[in-house]
Amino acid sequence: MARLLSDITDRPSHIPYDETFERALIHALAHPADVPPPSHSVKVIPEAPQTLPIPLNHPSRQFPSDIPGVYLTHSDGALWGGPGYASLFKREVLALEFEENGIKTSEQKHRYVSEKRIRTIERAQKAAEKLETDLKHNEEILDQIVKLKKQREVERKVEEMMRGENKKRKEKRASQG
Repeated sequence: MARLLSDITDRPSHIPYDETFERALIHALAHPADVPPPSHSVKVIPEAPQTLPIPLNHPSRQFPSDIPGVYLTHSDGALWGGPGYASLFKREVLALEFEENGIKTSEQKHRYVSEKRIRTIERAQKAAEKLETDLKHNEEILDQIVKLKKQREVERKVEEMMRGENKKRKEKRASQG
C-alpha cells in the first residue's frame, strides 16, 4: 500500500527537536529544486546514524519520498530517518478511512490515497513557506536589535565624552574665576 505522509506535519515525540534538521526540511519543502539528489555513485550505502532525526543530506538517504527533493533511509522509511511505520498499521488506518468515506473500489482507493498525499504535501509546503517567512522576519528583527544596540553604544560613548568635556569646562571656569 502506498506510504502516506502523516509523519510530515508532526514530529514523533520520541524524536528530539533538531533545529538544523527542521530548517533543512522547511527549506526542502519550500524550495524542492534547491535540494541536491543523493549520490548514486555510492556502492555501499553507509549505515545511518542511530540518533534521529538523520540529516537530509546524509548519504544513507537514497530512497525517494513523496516530498520532492527529500530522500529516505529505507524504501518505506520515515521522514525523520529509519524504518517507517509498520505497513500493517498503515493498511489498518487506511481501511478505516476507506470505510468511513464509503470508498469501495480499487480506483476510488488509489484516487483517495493520491489526493490525500497531494493535500498533505501542499499543506506541508504552505506551512514551510510561512515558517520560512516567519524565520526571515525574526532574523531581520534580530539584526535590527543588534544595529540598535550598536547605535546606543555609540550614543553612550558620545554622552560620556560630552560629560567629560563639560566637566573639563566647568573645572576650567572654576579655576579661572
